[in-house]
Amino acid sequence: MIAWIREWLTQVILIILLASFSELLLPSQAMQRYVRVVVSLFLLLTLLTPVFELFTRQWDAEQVLAEAQTAGLKNGGLGPSDKAQPVLAPLAAVLSDAEKLKSEQAKEAQRLAEEKLGQEMKAGLARSAGIEARELAVTLEMDKTGSPVIGSVRVVLSHKEEAAQSEAESKSKVKPVTVEAVKPVTVSMDNAAGAPTASPKSAADTTAEANEARAECIRYMEKEWQVPRERLAISFAGAS
Repeated sequence: MIAWIREWLTQVILIILLASFSELLLPSQAMQRYVRVVVSLFLLLTLLTPVFELFTRQWDAEQVLAEAQTAGLKNGGLGPSDKAQPVLAPLAAVLSDAEKLKSEQAKEAQRLAEEKLGQEMKAGLARSAGIEARELAVTLEMDKTGSPVIGSVRVVLSHKEEAAQSEAESKSKVKPVTVEAVKPVTVSMDNAAGAPTASPKSAADTTAEANEARAECIRYMEKEWQVPRERLAISFAGAS
């Protein structure tokens, strides 16, 4: 690049010197006028050569930067005052940093999209299916065309809809039985026709409710979000 500029300036100077000598050698004023026109055209063409080069020459950015750095080192190198000035980084390093920044931005955008989808699904479960989800995590993947698709959904239902594992475990434990002294029994006529007290739900009832909640969650995901059953992972809070 520097050599090309030096060559261009040399051509301009030579044409100017040639024009000056031509005027001195020509005897008549008429001939000098024609020579001036021709030399002026040559000079104009030489001055416009850089403009033509900009449109016709294939510039290599890495080569231009390398030549600029080499010229700077040859003209004096790095002195004490130049140490604080940053050195131009190679183009490959700049492109690499740009790719890293682009990748980080894409990951952040994917994370925000996953959080937004999780919130929408969680609200939809409560609104449409009446199921409270304690946690709902969505994982996005890229298909063959580069478009994001739902890869997997992990749902943790709240304690009200959990399966009967915890209740069955609590019932399987043997509890000590304490016998209290018999107290006098008083019969009141007001309670004779009272309503029977509700008995706690059995493990079978709790298991049925858990299975129903799981099936309802699967139906909602398949219908509203087109998430197939094999991509769903449904568990219950507190279940091991």
